[in-house]
Amino acid sequence: MSWREEIPVGEAEAHEALAARLVALQRQRAQTRTLGRALHYRSFGDPVGRFEVLDGLPSWAQVGLFASPGRFDALARFSSGNGEPQPDTRPDARGLAVKLLGVPGKKLIKGLEDATTFDLVCAQPHHARARTAAEFVGLVETVALARSRPRATSSGRSSSARSCPCCAGPKTA
Repeated sequence: MSWREEIPVGEAEAHEALAARLVALQRQRAQTRTLGRALHYRSFGDPVGRFEVLDGLPSWAQVGLFASPGRFDALARFSSGNGEPQPDTRPDARGLAVKLLGVPGKKLIKGLEDATTFDLVCAQPHHARARTAAEFVGLVETVALARSRPRATSSGRSSSARSCPCCAGPKTA
């Protein structure tokens, strides 16, 4: 059995455009808060450790970083998916990002081809409400717009809409 990724025509340009939209949203958020993150605003724990690529991986997994055995220093960041601070008791997507240090080889990200770091990003897929990158960016932009507008609550008072694009709908402040 073999697997092969099929890349649609124009995918690179489409992803560049989506990335530009997220960068614009990040810049907008940076004007109103010190951290300036649109997603995964609150992090907790900053563990340091070692990441090991084991010998003997199946041939289909021996690609890029996993092509040969190795050990790398690693920094990890756990986070909540929402772009607003909120209690841990609220449902939310949880994320884990691991930055590997001292990773040789050319990287794919434009402008970072010679970087010696490699980022692994993990999130809970069962929380995802978007099936494509375009749907995700559109959802994030919609939530950001909703947060910026006051809305009436059941008591008739105005409140800011708070919602996580990865979780179960709007919440009121």
